[in-house]
Amino acid sequence: TAQHHPAAFAHALLGGSLPLDLALQLRTAHEAAVLRVVELTAEHHPAAFAHALPDGDLPLDQALYQRRTQHGALVLRVVELTAEHHPAAFGRSPHNGWLPVHTALRYQTAHPEVMSRVVELTAEHHPAAF
Repeated sequence: TAQHHPAAFAHALLGGSLPLDLALQLRTAHEAAVLRVVELTAEHHPAAFAHALPDGDLPLDQALYQRRTQHGALVLRVVELTAEHHPAAFGRSPHNGWLPVHTALRYQTAHPEVMSRVVELTAEHHPAAF
């Protein structure tokens, strides 16, 4: 897809989901496949990291919540790409009123490197969160 139709990474389905959203929502052990979608999205449609679903969730929110206990490297990559392409995400709260730092501290206990990086990026991009 990246080779023959890179614009597909910007194509939203009827429910508003982009390929990045669908990949992050998959309950699968195939971290490498999801990570490849994340990387190709960053390359071909970086604005996807600022694209909210109808419920208000950004890819950062999905990664921190959907991947609670698995795939720390994948979640960390989404965190880093969000900081690069949409740093304001660290200061916005999705539909439940939680900032990403709240979600990270509650659900990323299996991945201390994710928790600490989200805390660092929140301090950098939205210090008022503290």
